[in-house]
Amino acid sequence: MNIGGISGGQPNASEMRANMSLKMSEIFAKNDEDGDGGLSLKEFLAASETSGIKRPEGFSAKDMFAQMDLDRDSQVTKNEMLASQASLGKLSSGTMSSLLAAQEAV
Repeated sequence: MNIGGISGGQPNASEMRANMSLKMSEIFAKNDEDGDGGLSLKEFLAASETSGIKRPEGFSAKDMFAQMDLDRDSQVTKNEMLASQASLGKLSSGTMSSLLAAQEAV
């Protein structure tokens, strides 16, 4: 099977980013309890537990929060989450597959 020029039916990078962006929007909509446009550490930890997102080995949810909080204002915005996607290209294909599978489960 060949979808979008990729054999085996695997989504291309553009489709994967779009899917991740949609899943992040859904996660934000469900977990931004105070509606301020950012996830506090408390909201992020709750989202991490309820969404089933798998973290790269050796990373806690707090580690991920610290890495994504680019402006160090103690909240992670959707834009910061999206910006952190750039680092996903540095992950192994196995880790990327795990992340995508976890997001599809949301």
